[in-house]
Amino acid sequence: MPITNHIEMGINSLDQVVQKVSLAPYYEELFPQADGDQQVNEERIADALSIFLRSLSSHRAKWDKVQEGVMTFTALELEGAQVFQTKRCGSCHGGSNFDGWGNEMAAIGLDEAPQDLGLAEWTGLDHDIAKFKVPSLRNVELTGPYMHDGRFDNLEDVLDHYSNCIKPVENLDWRLLNLNQGGFFFDDFGNLVIPDIGEMEVADLSMTASEKEALIAFLMTLTDYELVNDPRFKDPF
Repeated sequence: MPITNHIEMGINSLDQVVQKVSLAPYYEELFPQADGDQQVNEERIADALSIFLRSLSSHRAKWDKVQEGVMTFTALELEGAQVFQTKRCGSCHGGSNFDGWGNEMAAIGLDEAPQDLGLAEWTGLDHDIAKFKVPSLRNVELTGPYMHDGRFDNLEDVLDHYSNCIKPVENLDWRLLNLNQGGFFFDDFGNLVIPDIGEMEVADLSMTASEKEALIAFLMTLTDYELVNDPRFKDPF
């Protein structure tokens, strides 16, 4: 889907991809090395992309080395790790990859009247409006601009949003709500149920300048410089 989404890649079909790859002279040597002959097709392109993407494993950041006991956080980074939890960052960006265990979708109150429907474009459900995939925070220092539409240039802008700019939209993710109000319960399967979610207030996630500084310092410990500088992943051109 990303490949054939014209907005993302400027390509309308997989046939165009096959044609474009077939015309690139350097693949005349690479395809036989990988597959035995020069035939280019959708399956071989998909296999090559899949194998390459699976080789991109980020697990050598400072955070990983702290968990292994071979490094320690600075005082500022440790404070940032605490802010990460107290300001609920970890409730969405959980797991070892800081991606919400890989299948989380959330509406985070970017706009009072969202123009981009997000998940609702596919499901047609109102409660999915403006829900987008929770991304991994690994290497987040290097992956700006931020949000699905790149509206924030830097991490400071991102933290400003969560600190004091969350819009109280009706389908705001429950982890961004003030649950001290009550009015919710857990069903028989342990799922949180909020009958009147539209009446709930936005949680107070306000951060001081020093807390934002500390949180950014912590987020920078998720940068895997060994991966970034690995010669296998340098631009081959």
